[in-house]
Amino acid sequence: MDIRHNSLPEDAALALLNEILPGSTLLSIRPVNGEFYNRQFYLDAHSKAGEDFHFVVKLYQGERDFCVRRARVEYQALHWLHLHQRPVPEPIFLDDTGVLLGGPVLVTRFLPGLPIMEPPYPLDWGRQMALTLAGIHAYPCDASAQSFLHDASSEGLWFRRSGSIPAWLAADPDGLLIWDAIERLLPLQEKTAPRLCHTDFWGGNVLCLEGKIASVVDWEETAYGDPGMDVGYCYMNLVLEGLDRDAQDFLSTYRSVNPIPIANLGLWKLAAAVRPIYLPEGWIDRSPVRERFRKFVQETIQEA
Repeated sequence: MDIRHNSLPEDAALALLNEILPGSTLLSIRPVNGEFYNRQFYLDAHSKAGEDFHFVVKLYQGERDFCVRRARVEYQALHWLHLHQRPVPEPIFLDDTGVLLGGPVLVTRFLPGLPIMEPPYPLDWGRQMALTLAGIHAYPCDASAQSFLHDASSEGLWFRRSGSIPAWLAADPDGLLIWDAIERLLPLQEKTAPRLCHTDFWGGNVLCLEGKIASVVDWEETAYGDPGMDVGYCYMNLVLEGLDRDAQDFLSTYRSVNPIPIANLGLWKLAAAVRPIYLPEGWIDRSPVRERFRKFVQETIQEA
């Protein structure tokens, strides 16, 4: 089935509803506004019992095995976290075969809220982010969960898989400095108690309602490993938004509520900095974010 980027055909929506809410009436199909790697749609329906239901449909894009793995990881992670009352959408349905829509698809229950990625921010934004992330890292990840998740180090250091510095990183003004610093820090890593890691925890994946965090979304890269990776990545994004005070509040609050000290923070800050170099458009390709990023990199290298 060919599904365009901003359109979910009615017959596809009806096929999904037949699986998740048999006998219901389709009310509307709308694309989720925003820039997403995967295609997402709102699906509204009216059940036979007279209730209105609101769902989010996520159709994964990319190489098939890659998509299947991420769809399964996200569904299972949401299932575990929802059971433990973490702020995540409830998973409703997974088709990892691609039979219904031509590719893996995940359906979750809609939760109200907007991503906190543009001003105005809540006054205690850094603190709220820290408390939410600490709650995620406190998730009791048993052996079966660990075996199913991505490896956090591999996810965080994805750019090192070839064994040599990628050409696009070497071409960046700070690329070689970042690479050399990471190579120096890797043998010095402290052992940490591994935890469940979101791996993309920032304001765009955190929904806010009435000034409070309502849910955390986008769990397809959920991993198990050093929680410092999440801390470094979130810290960097707060700094790039110009929220230096919130970034400090985030670190101090996380440290105050987490019994495990943050290890390897310099390493994970530098690993986080590689992401906007790889995909600068819409991220660090404009002022003043570009200048904030360069300052962040230089300060992190000096501190490390």
